[in-house]
Amino acid sequence: APPLAARLRALMRSEGSEDRAAGAAERSGWRFGLRRSPVRTASSLLDLAGDAATLSLAAAGGFEATAFTSAGIAGEKTPELGALLAWRPPERPFGLRLGWLEERESMLGSVAAGAFGRLAAASLVAGVEGSAGFEGWRLAADIELGWTMPRAGGGIVSGISEAATSAAALRATRSLTARDSITLSLAQPPRIERGAARLTPPVGRTREGAILHETIRADLRPSARQIDLAVRWRRKPALGGELLAEGLVSHHPGHARGAPELALLAAWRGAF
Repeated sequence: APPLAARLRALMRSEGSEDRAAGAAERSGWRFGLRRSPVRTASSLLDLAGDAATLSLAAAGGFEATAFTSAGIAGEKTPELGALLAWRPPERPFGLRLGWLEERESMLGSVAAGAFGRLAAASLVAGVEGSAGFEGWRLAADIELGWTMPRAGGGIVSGISEAATSAAALRATRSLTARDSITLSLAQPPRIERGAARLTPPVGRTREGAILHETIRADLRPSARQIDLAVRWRRKPALGGELLAEGLVSHHPGHARGAPELALLAAWRGAF
């Protein structure tokens, strides 16, 4: 599940639909970013590298290529690197992206240690996004599918199959006044839809001292599906920048059956 820090990052980098369209039309050339996600939405598998250094090249027609890495700048976080190719034509109501993520010490953010050995993975993701206006609202949707190729060894996790993942987000934004706007969103964070692990734990030994193992198959699909419902308020300008506040309710947090969780976030940001 996305940690609270990832949700706060998503709030800090959130923009209105008009800002994104204008930015896509105006920005071109090279850009460097530090401690930022290569994608704009927290409902993407690539947001696992949310503390990354990014180097992007934007070209005419809405094309943008980004290389990113979190190695050496993420503190105790596992290092990731990857690349993203996106096409978001400013005059069109849709966009496409194709990304690759290499995890050196984890699989989809999960880490193995000790008797479980080590995990690593490479993931390929494809996403589509679109937006449209409807009776004063700006509607937007983002859907992503992923394919993960894990690597396991050195422990009782003897193998992991290729895994399929999904993520989705729906948003509706409306201006309340000349300064205030509200956004309603419904999102499913990245979730494994298909995959299994093979474990070979020791279960005994023979009189001669040979260790006996048993092979166990574990389904990687979680027991539930996390759905996040959020309400975001934005005021611009405010105190020389803009104010943002968000209330969020997570149903089955962590894609595990359980009680819902509530989060309240607030932020101020300004450009200089």
